[in-house]
Amino acid sequence: PDAVRQGSLDAGSDLDDRWNALAATRDAEADADPASLVTGPEALARRAEFTGTYIPNRMFLGTTSTSALPLLQGKSMGGTTIFVCVEKTCQLPVTTVNEALKQLR
Repeated sequence: PDAVRQGSLDAGSDLDDRWNALAATRDAEADADPASLVTGPEALARRAEFTGTYIPNRMFLGTTSTSALPLLQGKSMGGTTIFVCVEKTCQLPVTTVNEALKQLR
């Protein structure tokens, strides 16, 4: 599971489709898992910045546009934004990985 959570996806038009397929297989687990959500035009690059830091048992989701994933709905704020969430409750959104890492501590 950690490999799936930390794995990277190539940018492409079917990115949301792949995340939707992943979410469908983990739906119940995703509701309770801690998650970091990255939205906006630079979402994939920001999500990749987390890979250099060991963060166990955390799911990272990202989208460059709107998404059908329940955890990502309503999270698009125009620019690239990071949300640190646990059990469907998110902290205030931040714009840098360093700010998000502080929230994770």
